Amino acid sequence: MSEEITMALAAGHRFAVAMGEVFPHGFYALGVEQAEDYDDRTGKRYPAKDKHTGEWVWTVTGMDRDPEARDKQVKVKVTSPVMPVLPEEFAPGSGLHAVEFTGLTITPYLDDSRCNGRGGRGGVPRCNARLALSIRALECTPRARPPLVRPVRPPCRRWRVVRVGRRPRGVTGRPPSYPSAVVVRPCRGW
Repeated sequence: MSEEITMALAAGHRFAVAMGEVFPHGFYALGVEQAEDYDDRTGKRYPAKDKHTGEWVWTVTGMDRDPEARDKQVKVKVTSPVMPVLPEEFAPGSGLHAVEFTGLTITPYLDDSRCNGRGGRGGVPRCNARLALSIRALECTPRARPPLVRPVRPPCRRWRVVRVGRRPRGVTGRPPSYPSAVVVRPCRGW
């Protein structure tokens, strides 16, 4: 006979994870701002503090580099007494900062923001709720190894101009938009 074990977790339980498990391809930070909480009684916003440590919470907004990620823009909440400082941009003018997070935790929750009250089949309200993750970290640091930046290949047009004048032997193709005096050849890469 198999024994069945049932376990309950408190709401808001934080599961510790490694950076490579959450962002296996890396993370580009775009900016940092102070997180805010909303008070229902007064209707005012105030700076957020972590419930466990009592320190300020900062939101690092960035991009998940995983090409198969469902949501590219990700917000990671960093608990720190001072605002995290992003490193220099890895490519000048890009606005992207390669960072790593230490002390990552995830909290699963039900995102029901897509639910609507309109009746679907049989008058039952539709709800496209999904499981979402709240990502928190203790520290935001520059990435130890800069991301690989591939050299930008110049655009290869389908045709390139060889010379103006007579057509050399063996060249048969030319787009119809060029005059007959311009000789073109197919582009073969670099």
